[in-house]
Amino acid sequence: SSGINAEWPLRPGTFAGHDMPFCGFSFSKNLVDAAKVGVSSSMDSGSTQQLESQLKQKTRELKESQERIHSLNKENADNKQTLQELKTKLFEQTQTEEEITKENEDLQQDKVLLQARINNLQRKLDQANTDLQKAEEQTEKKLTDMFRMKSEKRKKYRLRLCVDTTA
Repeated sequence: SSGINAEWPLRPGTFAGHDMPFCGFSFSKNLVDAAKVGVSSSMDSGSTQQLESQLKQKTRELKESQERIHSLNKENADNKQTLQELKTKLFEQTQTEEEITKENEDLQQDKVLLQARINNLQRKLDQANTDLQKAEEQTEKKLTDMFRMKSEKRKKYRLRLCVDTTA
């Protein structure tokens, strides 16, 4: 049968070895004896040297790989530190940018308020200049009238003098 017998848990007395999976190896008395001696009958000194050379090569490759891993781990740690420093710088620059943006907005508001104030003061100045010009015109008119009246009084006075001296 292939696979596990569905009845097996129900009938434990029906177990047979053919229900077990095949492991794919077996032992031989010759191999066990050769292993005890430490030398296989198929091995000679050339293949031993070749195996030792391969072992040395694999040991070198392992050491180089370990050194490369160590170097990459160090580089990774350095990169993580650099990344953290860059994140900190970015955060600080973002904060600075936000502060500058806020300050710029405040300055723009101040500019608008100051421009309104300038416009108001300019209007008041224009009004004051208009009032001053009117006052100057009135003063000039009064002075002109006063000079004319004085001139007329002098003429009248001179005429009286002339009339009184002739009479």
